[in-house]
Amino acid sequence: MRGELDQIPEIADAPEAVLVLQDFGLASSGLPVEPSLMARMTGRQGNLVTANGQTNPPFEFNAMAGFGCGS
Repeated sequence: MRGELDQIPEIADAPEAVLVLQDFGLASSGLPVEPSLMARMTGRQGNLVTANGQTNPPFEFNAMAGFGCGS
């Protein structure tokens, strides 16, 4: 999606990236556990969280850069 914010030079110049976060429940055997209906309804949080399919991936970002809070 594109909108008015994309006209701001700092946003227009920023690189885009896709970040997919996913969580899984794993049994002690290492096999995935099917989440219960309640877990699916409330947003489960499994014991294994991945980012783009990796556990503990290295990435850095500066959330405050460009907002007058330091750089």
